[in-house]
Amino acid sequence: MQNQSSPSPSPSPSPSPSPSPPTQHPFFTTIPIPNPKDHKTTLYIILATSLFSLLFFLSSSSTSTSTSASASQIRPDPYLFPTSQTSSDPSPPSIAYLISGSAGDSGRILRLLLATYHPKNQYLLHLDRTAPQSERDGLALSVQSTPIFKAAQNVNVVGKADFAYPKGSSGISPSPSPPTQHPFFTTIPIPNPKDHKTTLYIILATSLFSLLFFLSSSSTSASASQIRPDPYLFPTSQTSSDPSPPSIAYLISGSAGDSGRILRLLLATYHPKNQYLLHLDRTAPQSERDGLALSVQSTPIFKAAQNVNVVGKADFAYPKGSSGISFTLRGASILLRLSQNWDWFVTLNAADYPLVAQDDLLHILSFLPKSLNFVNHSSYIGWKESRKLRPIIVDPGLYLMEKTGMFYATQKRELPNAFRLFTGSSFSVLSRNFIDFCILGTDNLPRTLLMYFANTPSSLSNYFPTILCNSHKFNRTVINNNLLYATFDKSSYDEPRLLSSSDFEVMIQSGAAFATRFKSDDPVLDRIDREILGRSPGNVVPGGWCLGESGNHTCSVWGDSNVLRPSLGARRLEKRIVELLSNGTFRSHHCVVE
Repeated sequence: MQNQSSPSPSPSPSPSPSPSPPTQHPFFTTIPIPNPKDHKTTLYIILATSLFSLLFFLSSSSTSTSTSASASQIRPDPYLFPTSQTSSDPSPPSIAYLISGSAGDSGRILRLLLATYHPKNQYLLHLDRTAPQSERDGLALSVQSTPIFKAAQNVNVVGKADFAYPKGSSGISPSPSPPTQHPFFTTIPIPNPKDHKTTLYIILATSLFSLLFFLSSSSTSASASQIRPDPYLFPTSQTSSDPSPPSIAYLISGSAGDSGRILRLLLATYHPKNQYLLHLDRTAPQSERDGLALSVQSTPIFKAAQNVNVVGKADFAYPKGSSGISFTLRGASILLRLSQNWDWFVTLNAADYPLVAQDDLLHILSFLPKSLNFVNHSSYIGWKESRKLRPIIVDPGLYLMEKTGMFYATQKRELPNAFRLFTGSSFSVLSRNFIDFCILGTDNLPRTLLMYFANTPSSLSNYFPTILCNSHKFNRTVINNNLLYATFDKSSYDEPRLLSSSDFEVMIQSGAAFATRFKSDDPVLDRIDREILGRSPGNVVPGGWCLGESGNHTCSVWGDSNVLRPSLGARRLEKRIVELLSNGTFRSHHCVVE
């Protein structure tokens, strides 16, 4: 792998502070406002858009006749949904119906559908897993053969069925499968303009609005430039032929008294291209959470890049209960909303610390497929069956305001046979596609497993490995190593032992990207800062984006965040990943049933 290099852009002079984030404090986020500096370019874009719209209008008259036949076949019937309003009364609402049943219920479902049918509504029909596939197919054919359902295109049938017990949690989780898994009758209407005068008015109005926006942009550009990310960090042009560096979304958490450790971990892992969400759980007082937020606000580079946020409403996250899953999924969903540009998701605890600089990590990841997931996993259950999988617990973090002990039930449950359990670690490096699948996907597997692990000890360490290895979409993307260095005492496998200076050489040579557990302000952390990261106290790790003079203020002046300067840490990490991706290792270790 080659180091990235590119000419350094003009350095940012002492950047002017951007305004304080919004006062509503759940997170400190701002929404960039467009700030056109080249008015000629903007005008050209407006004129080109208007010309294109006019050409489309002129061509629509000649194509409307030829396309009307095909368009009428796949779009909802225009008699049912006319474009003009024919009444002064309020427009009727629409209801989405989920109609479900079991084996032998297809006739009852059809009767219920007919009794509740209206073209403005949406209907999803579901026969659970007790029904044979032939009955499900017959239901779909009955829907297809009904003219009004085809005309309105508002009735669909779930192809991949779920169980939904009336007294259990499975009734909460079912969600529809993607349309491609079964013949749903969904279509995308093709525009078929019939009223050319209306189309022309829309084009002219759009052009006029664009021109007004262009004229007003000059007066708003000054204020807009203050709240968008610094253009020196994120230039619009690509300055290197090497792969563009990826971005990592970090969820960094801690408890009462951990705000200093979280800040130190943030500085040690910081890079302008990444996203960071900081969380102090509910054991920490609000004053500590506010102090953490103020520390973030007062750091110039965080304000310039606008990529560090603090959770305002805290959660409990017990290490042995399912509240850890709840907190992790919430953090991931926030990060999905904050940015569309990150590629991997990493959760860090205040007791963790990096063993490579971010320039090293991003450099190596830029050469890897963004679909890979670095997760420790094993299907071997062993002693964990009686201690961590069969016991039934209730996590008080889900329903109590104060921190208390776990509640253990006297009974134990059998292991599942609908899916295979995989155990692992609570630390992992997960792809954005997989996180999106867990939170927003229509496959029911993540929700089914969330319900199952809700009452299981150490559920977080088993949740993601079990989803990955039971999903046909992702079980070939798993690397059986989470890039974390940790050692355990023989007497206890519940949590890693504390690392110290005597472990320094071994953990550095391991090629891991992170390590755990460290005591607060342990001398070994100072040694990692000094010898591995090159970080001085109170400052971020210098990277290719830092253009200042060497010393304590290297990153007080910054440039293009796409420029990386890998060090020896990249070679150690590269060697480790090459070993993991070698044919013999990779193919024999991912999601293997033992």
